[in-house]
Amino acid sequence: ALIPQMLLKETTRHNIHLYGEVTEASIFETIYYLDKVIRLYDVEETPIEKREINLFIDSYGGEVYEILSLCSRLETLRNQGYKINTYCYKAMSAGFIAFLMGDNRYVYKYSTLMYHSVSSGTFGKIQTQIENIKETNRLNNILKEITLEKTKIPKEKIDEVNVRKQDWFMDSKEAIELGVANKML
Repeated sequence: ALIPQMLLKETTRHNIHLYGEVTEASIFETIYYLDKVIRLYDVEETPIEKREINLFIDSYGGEVYEILSLCSRLETLRNQGYKINTYCYKAMSAGFIAFLMGDNRYVYKYSTLMYHSVSSGTFGKIQTQIENIKETNRLNNILKEITLEKTKIPKEKIDEVNVRKQDWFMDSKEAIELGVANKML
């Protein structure tokens, strides 16, 4: 049998799993399941201070606009009083940014995380390319600000990763030391 490239499913009442590539479809489904959990809490009349959502991430990354949509939704829920917990199997690129959205961020012994600058391509007339580069820089700065806000990674390290165009892989121990994760399970 073929395994779908993206598999997203709710396995228990308040657990959501984001597996595979971050795409418009996978984020649509993630937000669908978030809304489903919220409706369940509403039906049960659970007090806001007891509302938690667990997001398990196993992703190589994907589309920046899509992950920013998920970030916006999770921030809105947090502002409403929900507690967001993220769990990392692997969280790379856009998956890394999703992982940072947790109030509590958990890694496992063999988790892998990866940060890098935004990747893009451009073509067309010169003005179109200039506009696309400006937009890519804007997106890169947003991801950089999220990372700086939610971790102890120094700005100089992020700038170095961006200048060298490198993929910065980190294991669980380094993630905890840098405040990317709070605890190893």
